[in-house]
Amino acid sequence: MQYRYSGTEPLAPPDGTILSVGSSADREHIRGLRATIDLAPIGICHFDVNGQFLLVNQRLCEILGYPRDTLLAKTFQQISFPDDLQDCERVIARLAAGELTVYHDERRFQRPDGSTVWARISVSPIRDEHGAFAFFTGVAEDVTTLRRDEDARREAEERLQAALAASATGTFRWDIVTNAIAWDASLESLFALPRGDVVATLDQFLARVHDGDRDRVAAACAACARTGADFDEEFRIVRPDGTERWIRDKGRTFLDASGRPVYMTGACTDVTDRRRMEDKLRASEGRLRRIVDSGMIGVYYTNGACDIVDANAAFLEMLGYTADDVDSGRLNEHRLTPYSWRALDDAKRAETLEAGVTAPWEKELIASDGRAIPVVVAHARLDAHGDQCIGICLDISSAKAAEAEREHALALEREARVHAEQAMQLRDEVLGIVAHDLRNPVHTVAMSTSALQSLELDASQRERHLGIIRHAVRGMERLIRDLLDVRRLEAGSLEVRHEPVDLLPLLRDTVDAFLADASARGLALIGEVDPQLPLVLGDGDRLGQVLSNLIGNALKFTPAGGRIVVYAHGTGSEVELAVTDNGPGIPPRVLSTVFDRFWQADRTSRSGAGLGLAIAKGIVEAHGGHIWVESIVGSGSVFRFTVPRLDDDSAAVAAQRSERNQRRSRATDGRSRRSA
Repeated sequence: MQYRYSGTEPLAPPDGTILSVGSSADREHIRGLRATIDLAPIGICHFDVNGQFLLVNQRLCEILGYPRDTLLAKTFQQISFPDDLQDCERVIARLAAGELTVYHDERRFQRPDGSTVWARISVSPIRDEHGAFAFFTGVAEDVTTLRRDEDARREAEERLQAALAASATGTFRWDIVTNAIAWDASLESLFALPRGDVVATLDQFLARVHDGDRDRVAAACAACARTGADFDEEFRIVRPDGTERWIRDKGRTFLDASGRPVYMTGACTDVTDRRRMEDKLRASEGRLRRIVDSGMIGVYYTNGACDIVDANAAFLEMLGYTADDVDSGRLNEHRLTPYSWRALDDAKRAETLEAGVTAPWEKELIASDGRAIPVVVAHARLDAHGDQCIGICLDISSAKAAEAEREHALALEREARVHAEQAMQLRDEVLGIVAHDLRNPVHTVAMSTSALQSLELDASQRERHLGIIRHAVRGMERLIRDLLDVRRLEAGSLEVRHEPVDLLPLLRDTVDAFLADASARGLALIGEVDPQLPLVLGDGDRLGQVLSNLIGNALKFTPAGGRIVVYAHGTGSEVELAVTDNGPGIPPRVLSTVFDRFWQADRTSRSGAGLGLAIAKGIVEAHGGHIWVESIVGSGSVFRFTVPRLDDDSAAVAAQRSERNQRRSRATDGRSRRSA
């Protein structure tokens, strides 16, 4: 730690007073505290009323990109972002004057290389025992990555909105409990709402539905709110200028834990063009007749057996048949219709014979090459008493393809929205975990620091508080290391060495490191390892990390009186290692997710960040191995993983192992003689 003021001047405790340091022992403790703060994973500084830095820790230097001596020679004004400087100086003045007790914000700072770093800062004034201002203390956390992630999410949402606007699709969310509705800009455009006019409730939405469709739509909404059913309706809306548009509205209803419908999300698409086309197809038989006479659509004639006895060229070209096929009697409407449509076909023919004419309907006809052609057909009886009919047929393949494309676009939009919501949920979860798991140790450091500075403690009490601070700092370091490992795994940049590894000492040392913890928890921790275990090819430090994660996990969830066994044995071209316990076990429904990031057996316990198993999986797979879990509820769990064994146990490697064993043996004998 470096200071611009005298080394006898103390750090400031959280109550805002300045502690007088007289004895050499006090000064020694203060130096220890300064060294501890210098190891903190967040930036810490002191500066005077003119902005001159008095104290900076290592993390702040890393965040701002300056060497410590260089940063101590600067003022906060010199590193602040120019656009923010005036506001910063105004806040500092208010803090010094006592108008503010603490200030929190996110600010930009300029690094020496010209780049900008975002930091979440907290600044407080420190006052002496008389209440006079002494200096400022500041804390900074680098949030540049979070800012970039937020910008990326915002950009993705902008692209999504552009896609929705291009496809004439808008999205909504209906709160069933409060009847409140939230629309996006695309839906407001689809309804042509003027500036300042909003639809915020279900009643306001229904008011814009056409009078002829409103009761049906309202009844469908009520059914969704009552039963939790999904919504799928087509209806007309009336825009403010009086024009009517047809809307396809599809919504998904979500339920709470008790099965009660609570909200619906969905999308609306303008289908006016399709509806107008269908209306044209459903026009009178006289209008269709004029089209038939023009030769633009297919026309065919059938007898009582549904044989096609005549057809125009348009109909034959549509299906790929010829006049010879008609003359030879090979065409029959019943056989040209796919089986799934025949029941409807029979009903329509009966309707034709009874009423003399049918409204157009959709079906399919089988072409000569086997393709099913979507068509709209209409039948009419040729005379009042006979069974001969005329059929009019229109190929709607293009319209169907366009509808399929719209459905595909809607599916892509739903998928994009789900991904965006998942990304937001994951970001919030990460922020929540990091905030919680860093807040506790930071609070612990603050409390212990306050005790060291403000209480009269004997040597053992001071050492206990310093131990608490060191433990909290190590916890923060572990969390940061785990988060960095997860980031490397996601980026595919996790590095592992590939060198001969002797697992015997690795297993022994790892188990020994947990014996005290196991004993304190009332657990038996045992290592069962084949003494002839072959060498493996890998990274000893990373493999030790995997074992530590698995053993620590077992210790955490095995009740007192339990037994944990670590064993390893060779299996062909691999070595299998396992950690087994007789704890409560893992339910089958979550076995497939235990290696996911942030997975925890008990979400309410806040016991760790839930990164250990995900990191273990990434390390094992980086070695070319495999990791899995076997568990029986009530009987315990076994976490297993494999590592490739060394293909050629060369003489040099064997000699190295022998030498290590000899040195270990000599060391053991020496300890035994000294004990004797």
